[in-house]
Amino acid sequence: MDTFTAGIGRSKEFEKYVVQELDVKELVDVLRQAIRDINAKRVVVDSVTTLYINKPAAARGIILQLKRFLAGMGCTSIFISQISAGEHGFGGPGVEHGVDGIIRLDLDEIDGELKRSIVVWKMRGTAHSMKRHPFIITQNGIEVFSLQTLRLR
Repeated sequence: MDTFTAGIGRSKEFEKYVVQELDVKELVDVLRQAIRDINAKRVVVDSVTTLYINKPAAARGIILQLKRFLAGMGCTSIFISQISAGEHGFGGPGVEHGVDGIIRLDLDEIDGELKRSIVVWKMRGTAHSMKRHPFIITQNGIEVFSLQTLRLR
């Protein structure tokens, strides 16, 4: 589903579902149709960061509306938010209170080498590690080294 390029150029060839302008009602209608057509159980929104750039005052409300809608459709929702290097937040003010979990992927320089790490900041209803674990990205996916911890300096 494309809400970024609105079906312009080569994206027309790949995207079946297109939202022309970032209108919540149109987005929900198109999402509902896509979920029904493919019987989706999970929906990934990549990325909600554009909401904070294009509609900063409305971003939090839109994200919470999407979360409620997707839960009502029986879908697990994953919202990806990008932050600048060195930033400590989660990519938008106040959203962390409305979500069930926050998993942060970081890339930090440690002793002159870039290291990837994962931290589960929040996961409602479950016990989880409170440590920063290194991970790598392989052709088979993400491999987390849960027995190791990474210490930032």
